[in-house]
Amino acid sequence: DKDPSTTKKIEFKGNKNPTGTIPSEIGAFTALTEMNIGNGEMKGKIPPEIGKLRNLESLVLSLNSLTGSVPREIGDLTSLKMLHLDNLLLTKSIPTEMGRLTGLTELFLHSNKLTGAIPSELGKLLSINHLRVDRTDLTGMIPRELEQ
Repeated sequence: DKDPSTTKKIEFKGNKNPTGTIPSEIGAFTALTEMNIGNGEMKGKIPPEIGKLRNLESLVLSLNSLTGSVPREIGDLTSLKMLHLDNLLLTKSIPTEMGRLTGLTELFLHSNKLTGAIPSELGKLLSINHLRVDRTDLTGMIPRELEQ
């Protein structure tokens, strides 16, 4: 068995669609730089312990049946460059803590049941090249700082 604190990548490819839930123990995988468990049958909530993965550069959970809200602890993942939380069943609002993810180049939140205003804190994400918040129930404008 490999020590979770040294694992750098979790990825499912081909026909190995991930199923089950994301356990709170995911927080033990502190060396992870890449987590791609998109396009599967994952259920349940995104655990707040995901915020312990401070070395994570890419987090792709798209195309699953994950529910609940985006945990505010995602704002602790300040090494993130790519965050894909699209095509899920996420509800509530975008946490203002996501404004701390200043290295993000891609943020996909589209095709969810997110509500509320787009937080002005997202205006701090000046490295963004691709931002998708369409097909949600979000209101308001994309922060002016991100208009290109």
